[in-house]
Amino acid sequence: MFLGYTLFDKEKYPIRFPFGYGLSYMSFQYSDLVLDCQSYAKSDILKISIKISNMGPKQGYEIVQVYSGYEKPSVERHHKDLRGFKRISLEANESKTVKFEIPIESLAYYSPESKIWIVDPISYYLWVGPNSNESQALTATFTVE
Repeated sequence: MFLGYTLFDKEKYPIRFPFGYGLSYMSFQYSDLVLDCQSYAKSDILKISIKISNMGPKQGYEIVQVYSGYEKPSVERHHKDLRGFKRISLEANESKTVKFEIPIESLAYYSPESKIWIVDPISYYLWVGPNSNESQALTATFTVE
């Protein structure tokens, strides 16, 4: 169950190049992470927007990544899971708002005992950034009822 970045997160291994790490010649700034609300039903869609700015002197590409995590899940789960990513192109000093839609149902896990998919009614975390390194990401929390 724990492979790659999920194993590194679980064992707290030091990581030099986190999952999604890229070598861009430009530097990008992430700001203004907004969720459409703070509490969702299991049938809802989580809508996220974030502003990305190219701080460099030339056009560049960035891969914006969204991860989710769980506060006190009912079963052992990954610390965080990749939920979406988008490649964007930005001219020098340009900013864009990037939007994501994540169905709340995609947060479910399969219960072999019950033979159904379950979305825990708990608090969740979001990290949005250039890679899986949480210290480089903007964060938000939400709950599922």
